[in-house]
Amino acid sequence: MSQLLDHLAGSIGSIAKALGAEVSVADELTDYVEVLAQNTISEQVRASGSFAPAQEVSETSSSLERLIAFTGRAVHA
Repeated sequence: MSQLLDHLAGSIGSIAKALGAEVSVADELTDYVEVLAQNTISEQVRASGSFAPAQEVSETSSSLERLIAFTGRAVHA
């Protein structure tokens, strides 16, 4: 499941960037998926190379930005 989360986050971001569009996902959905990710992506999983270390985000970051950062991907404002 953790690799699926990473793939989806990356794909959504890549498609949006290619289209020059912003991604809008309900906070309730990304909050839910973030909890799943936190319960799935352990330090052991990160150490295996499946996920990079979580990235820092600002206090004003959206739920989606927090999720993307947790999966180890950079969040670009």
